[in-house]
Amino acid sequence: MHSCKYSFASKIESLDRSWPILKKLLIFWNYNYVAESISGKLISNTILTPECRIRNTYSELADYEGPIDSLLDRIFDDFGLIICGWSAKWDIALRKALERSKNHRFTTYWADIVDLDEPAKSLAESRKAVFIPIVNADSFFNELSESVFAIETYRKPHPLSLDISVARLKKYLVDDHYRIELYDLVSSEREQLYHGLSHESYSIDSSKVRQPTLDDFADRIKSYEEVTKTLLALMIQGCYWSESANKGLWSGCIERIAARPPWNGSSRYTSLFSLQLYPALILFYGGCIASLANNNYKIFSSLLNECIIRDSSLEEPAIIGLTPYQVLEIQNAQQIPLDDMLEKQTPVSNRLYNVLRRPLKIFLADDLKYQRYFDRFEYLIALIHADIRKEEGRNPWGPEGCFSWRYRRSMGYNVFDDIEAEADKDGEKWPLLKEGFFEGSLSRFKLVKSEYDSYISTSRW
Repeated sequence: MHSCKYSFASKIESLDRSWPILKKLLIFWNYNYVAESISGKLISNTILTPECRIRNTYSELADYEGPIDSLLDRIFDDFGLIICGWSAKWDIALRKALERSKNHRFTTYWADIVDLDEPAKSLAESRKAVFIPIVNADSFFNELSESVFAIETYRKPHPLSLDISVARLKKYLVDDHYRIELYDLVSSEREQLYHGLSHESYSIDSSKVRQPTLDDFADRIKSYEEVTKTLLALMIQGCYWSESANKGLWSGCIERIAARPPWNGSSRYTSLFSLQLYPALILFYGGCIASLANNNYKIFSSLLNECIIRDSSLEEPAIIGLTPYQVLEIQNAQQIPLDDMLEKQTPVSNRLYNVLRRPLKIFLADDLKYQRYFDRFEYLIALIHADIRKEEGRNPWGPEGCFSWRYRRSMGYNVFDDIEAEADKDGEKWPLLKEGFFEGSLSRFKLVKSEYDSYISTSRW
């Protein structure tokens, strides 16, 4: 057995801060410290009896009572081990417990200042242990603590897998008793994404990064899509299933992610600054299409009207302040070397159409049905956008999505006619009118639609 400085116990305690990573490893060492909980962090070779008397003689260490043996069997079956400086010679019952364990679900690490002798050598071989030569226990556990803490701090998130997050969301949505858990789950993912989109991760500072190339834009677009995946999955499920009581939760996600980090620098690339809205645009499209797929117009309305996009002193609802044209100027977007953007008529819409296909497949499995809902969404927000501009005394323009060119090539279904027929059928009870769009007036809707369709028919496409 090796001597140990008094600070060794403090090195063990310093592992507390990074324990989540080590929760499947038991630290097993040879000094006279008794763990506070045998199923927690440490197993010492000084095992307490039920009478709380320390066992430390040869005869006392030869056998354990049945309950302790059973507990050790379960622990050694469920955990990996970090063994440091243990000869395995005197702790006969403990050695036998390790020998009984045949399931090695997690790795055993055996650290020592010298090569292992029997019986430790045979025991290490039976557990397929990884031997780690060390200078002393103090430096070993200090380095282990610092390394694990660094991994915990800087590893790429996400602490929960996408599937687990979605499963939890579904559970919380169906029972109002889980409203706090629902809020915590969504807000946690929202804040994680918000902080992950910081200037440190996606710099826009022209004094620190070179002029971005078209390839840089393509890489940043793909990176934004990747980091947004989990919150997007929650948005899609939430906006499809949620009732109006939760509408603020989803509009709040878009509003938060659209709130770009404060800028304190002297100069920035305007194009990269605008591109910072792309994650929010992904969430906006995903949530709105999901809500339409379930005729969830309360949620749809809240995403368009209650989500406020702020840019300096300007505040606008998402229907005005969050469009593909705010994210990338069309001339620039058409040059980005991505197959669905390069030289395309509506490059950002094309990209969103492909990015959202997989996550929305859960509710829109049929490709044609997905296409129609995507175009329905873009056409509706274009009409609503045009109506707001008309009310402000401007020309009734709205952002042109894939619908603006797709149906000129179609001899069958046509989104322009489909929406009009739906409004004619429902009249003043049409859900969009009931939600207050077009001032609740069917005649106003028809006027705006006529003017906008006329514009589209003569547009550059």
